[in-house]
Amino acid sequence: MIKKLFYLWMLWVWAGAAYATVSATVGRSTVNEGQSVELILSATDKKTAAPDFTPLQGNFELAGQSTSQRTSIVNGVLSSHYEIRVNLIPLKTGTLTIPPLTWQGETTEPVSLTVQPASSAVKQEDKADGLLIEAALSASTVYENSELIYTVRLYDRMGIVDGDILPPQLAGAEIQALGNDRAFTAERNGKTYQVIEKQFVIFPKEAGTNLKIKPAAFKGFVFSPRTSGADRNLLDPFGFPGDIIYRGLSSMQQEVFVRAEPMTLTVLPKPPELSGYWWLPARSLTMTEAFSPARQEIQVGAPLTRTIRVEAKGVLGTQLPDIIMPDGPGFKVYPEAPQKSNAYAVNEGLIGIEERSFVIIPLTAGTVEVPPVSLSWFNVTTGQQETARLPSAQFQAFGTPAVVHPPEAIEAPAPTAPVSPYAKENAWLFFLGGLCIGLAGTFLLFFFMMRRTRPKKKHLPDIYPKRE
Repeated sequence: MIKKLFYLWMLWVWAGAAYATVSATVGRSTVNEGQSVELILSATDKKTAAPDFTPLQGNFELAGQSTSQRTSIVNGVLSSHYEIRVNLIPLKTGTLTIPPLTWQGETTEPVSLTVQPASSAVKQEDKADGLLIEAALSASTVYENSELIYTVRLYDRMGIVDGDILPPQLAGAEIQALGNDRAFTAERNGKTYQVIEKQFVIFPKEAGTNLKIKPAAFKGFVFSPRTSGADRNLLDPFGFPGDIIYRGLSSMQQEVFVRAEPMTLTVLPKPPELSGYWWLPARSLTMTEAFSPARQEIQVGAPLTRTIRVEAKGVLGTQLPDIIMPDGPGFKVYPEAPQKSNAYAVNEGLIGIEERSFVIIPLTAGTVEVPPVSLSWFNVTTGQQETARLPSAQFQAFGTPAVVHPPEAIEAPAPTAPVSPYAKENAWLFFLGGLCIGLAGTFLLFFFMMRRTRPKKKHLPDIYPKRE
């Protein structure tokens, strides 16, 4: 009896191991640095909880997952197949091991994966996926708070359905998308690719060497044609024209995630001899002015507006200092709030713009000498501190001194609603319309009152007597 129970227990253990197991496989065993790999977890029994992906931390980054279930009946036997697909981004090169993963009490076997360095990796365009992402920096060494252009190019032969290019990341830096995306075609090794180019501008805030830039990535969906021979044979007997209809009928979307190669950056600090100066690192800077009115003679108490515009390449508008213009002998200055903005030129990059107006009021007759304006900035191309200047300008004020009110204190009269000439000339039409409306309302009121006072008709007695 004991022997029979032992055999039954062994049979139960073997059946559980045979029909309630989980397995782990990868879509490919060799990938390039920065390229994703699909991890497939399969189970033959129903799972109500998610697997524990904690052992993957440190060597891999999870970039999305999907689940599926398939149930079939063969010879009256019901079987199910559960599957979880996870996109993994290797964080290291060399031979990595996907450790055993626990899925609701069951454990998978370890899986080996080879990650080739970017320098010795087989080019992605030689593989079947046909998706490649590259990145480039405008410079490997920059000054803190100066402009750095990060360019991403996504090469596609699969057909992108939807997705986004995720920006690069750098600790302690301000990163913004630059301009609009460009789309064009390119030839690589005799193959034609659809290329999407996107640029980001990075402003490092902290100095340091060998700073690691987390590279940009693409996350989205592409067309993945099925290559099953059975599917293709189903179309052949009907004489469908080759692969065109086959691809249209059998294509499906596949989630992809590819990352560019990591890069390092050196950020130089502000030169110590420039302490006390406004730190404005730019590639070039221009300063212009305009006067309104433009004539050389102005009246005492009348406003003269001086508008100064600064354009600096390679900086944000918020990095520009506020332009200052003090009062002078014989005139008063009322500055307006500065207007700061950003612009983008295809071959010039980011341009920071500041525009500020100053209202100048002459107080006495004579020569009004508007003072010069200067702005110091650091030329990142030459590595030298430079100064942009606007010269002084002279105007002749005429007239007698008068009480001058600052522009902010002058209030415009409250606007009054103008009377339409149409309303004046056609007032009798409005009167006639109102009279008609009043008569119509009176007629309707009289009609409803007559209906209420009309005597009610007597009803005939019911034919059927009421039940008690």
